[in-house]
Amino acid sequence: MRPTMLGVLIRARYAEQALEQAIRDGITQYVIIGAGMDSFALRRPDLMQHLHVFEIDLPEMQAVKRERLRDMGVERPPGLHFVGADLGRVPVMEALAGSSFDPGQPAFLSLLGVTYYLPTEVIAATARSIAEGVAPGSRFVLDHMLDNTSAWPEHRKKRAALKAFVAKRGEPMHSDYSPEGMSELMAEAGFRTLESITMMDLGERFTRELGPLPFEMPGIFACGLYEA
Repeated sequence: MRPTMLGVLIRARYAEQALEQAIRDGITQYVIIGAGMDSFALRRPDLMQHLHVFEIDLPEMQAVKRERLRDMGVERPPGLHFVGADLGRVPVMEALAGSSFDPGQPAFLSLLGVTYYLPTEVIAATARSIAEGVAPGSRFVLDHMLDNTSAWPEHRKKRAALKAFVAKRGEPMHSDYSPEGMSELMAEAGFRTLESITMMDLGERFTRELGPLPFEMPGIFACGLYEA
C-alpha cells in the first residue's frame, strides 16, 4: 500500500497548489467535500488567513473530529465551518445553503479520495449540481482512478490488487476513467478542463521541484482541475 499512500500526499499537494493560485486570483471560499479527518485548516494557517473553509461530511464523522480536536487541545480556526450532511441524500449546494457560504462569490472545491467509490451517475449529478450552483470562475479539483487501458501497463496488477483490497474491506470501487473520459463527464456537467494529469506525471513534476520521491508513484490514478 505504500506507493498508494504516496499518491494521497501528491494529490493533496496538487490540490493545495491549485488553491494557492485561486487565492491569488481572488477566491476566498474553499469547500472540502467528504472532508473526513482532513487537516488542511490546521496545517495551513498561512492560507487560512485568506479563506473561509467549509468541510462537508456526515455529522457523526464531524463529531468524532471535533472530539479529537478537543482531546488534543486544538482550537478550531475561526475561518473553519463544519457543514454536516449526508451527501448521498443532500446535494452539495443544498448542504452549503444552511451555512455562511456565499454562492454569489467564486469558490474552490475539492473532492479527493472519493470518486472511485461512486458510480458514474452519482459523480455526474454531483458535478452538475455544483456547476449550476456556484458563481462563474469557481474551480473544482478531484482525483480519479484510471481505467485499465489508461493505467501504466506495468502497474495494472497493482491496480487490480488495490481494488481487491478495498473491496475486501467493504469499500468496493465503482468507477474509473481515462483522463479524456473524466474531462468529457465534467464538460457535460458544465465545467471546462483547466488541467488533467496522471499521478505518474505529477510524480515527475514534484521530483523536479522537491528531489527524488521515496518510492515509485503507481500509474493508476489521475487528477483534474476544472472551472465553472
